[in-house]
Amino acid sequence: MSEITDTKTPVFDGKDFEKEVKRFAESIDSLLISLPSVMVTMQTEVKKQKVEFIKLLKASGTEQTATGEQNRFTLKGENVAKVLKMQRQLHNNETAYRLIHRSFLTSQISQYDAYLGRLLRLIYYVCPEKLNASEKQITFKELVQYGSIEEARERLIEREVDSVVRKSHEDQIAWITENLKLPIASFIPELPGFIEIAQRRHLFVHCDGVVSAPYIKNCTGAGVELPAEIDIGHQLEVTKEYLEDAFESVYVVGVKVGLALWIKLFKDVDAVARCVNAMAFELISNARYSLAKNLLEYALSGKQKPTDEQIYRFIILNLAQTYKWSGEKEKCAKLLGEHNWSASSDIIKLGVAALTEKHDGAFCIMRKLGHDEEFKKESYREWPVFSELRKHPGFLACYRDVYSEDFEQTTVVSTGPTAEVSLKQLPAPSSGSEADP
Repeated sequence: MSEITDTKTPVFDGKDFEKEVKRFAESIDSLLISLPSVMVTMQTEVKKQKVEFIKLLKASGTEQTATGEQNRFTLKGENVAKVLKMQRQLHNNETAYRLIHRSFLTSQISQYDAYLGRLLRLIYYVCPEKLNASEKQITFKELVQYGSIEEARERLIEREVDSVVRKSHEDQIAWITENLKLPIASFIPELPGFIEIAQRRHLFVHCDGVVSAPYIKNCTGAGVELPAEIDIGHQLEVTKEYLEDAFESVYVVGVKVGLALWIKLFKDVDAVARCVNAMAFELISNARYSLAKNLLEYALSGKQKPTDEQIYRFIILNLAQTYKWSGEKEKCAKLLGEHNWSASSDIIKLGVAALTEKHDGAFCIMRKLGHDEEFKKESYREWPVFSELRKHPGFLACYRDVYSEDFEQTTVVSTGPTAEVSLKQLPAPSSGSEADP
C-alpha cells in the first residue's frame, strides 16, 4: 500500500478565469480567421479541376449535344477511363469542400466543450464545497493507488467535470443555473442560437445532418424559430454565411459564460471590464465591430457595469467607435452626447474629439499629450479611434510640431542570419497617406 499524504491545494484567482476566457476567444478567432484561406484554396482547386475536366471532355468527345444548360459528350476508346477518373476526383473535391464547412462547425463546439471543462475545473478549486457535495465516489481500492489526497481530489474533479461536459448543452446551462445560482439564460440572449448550432453539430456527427425529432424538440424547447422547410428527414448543410454567424454566437456565449462565472466567484467587476475592453480593442482593430459592440454593451449592462470611472469611460468610448465604424454615426454621437467628458483624462478627451470630428480641439489636446509619459506617439498609428483624424490635413502638421518628426516615417525591423535586429528609418512617402489599423 502506498503512503497517502495531503499536499497543498493549488490556489486560483480571477486571473485564471481571464486566461481561460482569452484562450477560448483566441481559439474561436483562429478558426474564423483560417476559414477564408481554406475555402479559397478549395474553391480554386475545384474551379481548376472543372476547367481541366471540360477540356478533357471536349478533346475526348466524338459528339456533343446541348440539352438545356448541360452539354452531353459521347466518349469512346481509351479516354473513357481517364474521364471517369477525373470525374470522381472532381466529385470528391466538391464533397470535401462541403464537409470542411461542417468540420469547422464541429470544431468550434468542441472548443467550447473543452473550454467549459476548464472553467468547471477552476470552479471546483475555487469552491471546494461543490466537490464536498459531490455524489461521485472513490473506492478504497482506488484510494490506496493514489500517492496523495491531492491526487485523489484530482481524479474526483475529473469525474465531476466529465459528467457535466457530457451532458447536453441545455443540461449544462441548467447545471450552472442550479449549482452556481447563475441564471445565464436571463442575460445571454444568444443562447437559443447557440443551442441550435450545438444540435446541428450533433446531427452532422451522428446523422449526416439529417434532421431528427430530438433536434426539432430541443431547438423549439430552447426558443429557436426553425424555418418552415426544416422537418424530420430534411438534410441540413452549413453555408458560409451560417458558419460566420455561428462563430460569432459561439464566441459570445463562451466569453459571456466565462465572464459571468468570474464575476460570480470573485466579485471583481472592474477586472472583468478591463478584460472586456482589451478584447474589444483587438476586435475593433481587426474590424470585427459586431462582436466588439456585443461585448461592450454587455460590459455596461446589469451587474457587469464597472465602478472604475476610467475604465467605464474607455468602454463607452470604444462602444461609440464601434457604432461609428459600423455605419451608425448617429448612435455614436448620441452615446457620446449623453456623458460629460470635462473631468476625463486628456487621452479620453482626445478620443471623443476625434470621433466627434472636433479637429481643432483634438490638435490642442495632441499638443498637451506630447509631454505625457503615459501616452505613446505610436498610439496615433495603432488606435482605430484616430482613423479619421489621421486623414485630416492638419494632423500631419500637428504631429510634426509635437514630436519633431514626420508621421509618415516608418520603422522597419529586419533580422539577418545571425538573428540580430536592426532598425532602419525610411523617408516619408510622397503620397502623404498611411494605412488604417
